[in-house]
Amino acid sequence: MAIVDVQYQTLAPHEAMGLLEKANVRVVPMHLMSCDDSEEWFDEKHITFPVAVKIAARFIAHKAKVGGVWLGCQTPEQVLRARESVLSAAARSLDGARARQLREAGVYVQSMRRGDLEVVLSVKRDPAFGPLVGFGLGGWAIELWKDVALRRPPLKPRDIEALLNTTRAGALIASNDRFASALHDIRTAMAGIGQLALEMDGQLGELEANPLIVGSDGAFAVDALGSALVRSPSSDQEGFAQR
Repeated sequence: MAIVDVQYQTLAPHEAMGLLEKANVRVVPMHLMSCDDSEEWFDEKHITFPVAVKIAARFIAHKAKVGGVWLGCQTPEQVLRARESVLSAAARSLDGARARQLREAGVYVQSMRRGDLEVVLSVKRDPAFGPLVGFGLGGWAIELWKDVALRRPPLKPRDIEALLNTTRAGALIASNDRFASALHDIRTAMAGIGQLALEMDGQLGELEANPLIVGSDGAFAVDALGSALVRSPSSDQEGFAQR
C-alpha cells in the first residue's frame, strides 16, 4: 500500500546520536538534564569533567549560532550556571512559546573530547538518487574548503577509499600515523551509516555526525543532526517511532 501524508521530522540530538550508534559510529554520550535537576543529578550520572552544556531543543539545529553551547565546565555548580546562560541566550531570538519550549527541553551535558581535526560524516536522501553518504572537513573548514565527497551506499571498500582519497580530510588523516585508530573508526562508520540508510528504506531523511572529532585514540561523534519519516494519524502504517 502506498505511503501517504508523510514528512521528514527533525530528530532530537540524542535520537540522532542513537542512530549513529546503531550505524557503528563511536559517540560521546549525551546526558539530558532538565531545568529542575540540581547538583545531586551528577551523583547518579557518573559524568567526567570538564563537560559541555548544550541546549536540547530539537527545533534549533545549530546551537552555537544562538549561544546555545557552553564549553569547559569543571564543576556541577558551573554546569547549573551554564544551563541558565545557554537557555537565556537562545531564548533572545525566539518568541515566548518557543522560549518556553527551550526550558521544557532542558540541556545536554556531555564530557568534552578534544582532538586534532574535525570532520563531517553524513547520509542524506536525494529525491533522484536515494541515500548519499558524504564525508569531508568539518568545523570552520566546511565553508572555506567545501571539502565534500559523495557516494551511494552500500559502500564497498573501493567506495570508502574514494571518499577518503578525494577529500582534504581523508588526506590529512591517512598521512598521519597517529590517526590509524581514527581511520579504522571512520571506515567502519562510513559503511555503517550507508547500510543504516538502506535498512531504514526511505524512512531516514538525513543523519549527520557533525563534528566527528579525530584524535590519536579514534574518531568520536560529539553532536548529530537527523530527520526521519513521520506518518500522520490518518496513515494506516507505523512510521519511525520517536522517543
